[in-house]
Amino acid sequence: MSKAVFGSVPAYGDTYPLLATLKELVQQGEEVIYYGTREFQTMVE
Repeated sequence: MSKAVFGSVPAYGDTYPLLATLKELVQQGEEVIYYGTREFQTMVE
């Protein structure tokens, strides 16, 4: 298992497309750390 660290600017156009990639990595058993704003917290979780 590896660890991936992501972050993006607080904008839907940057955050929303990245969610599919993050989800796939988690499903493959990777540890994902994502830095963002509270505005997008529930969407990312």
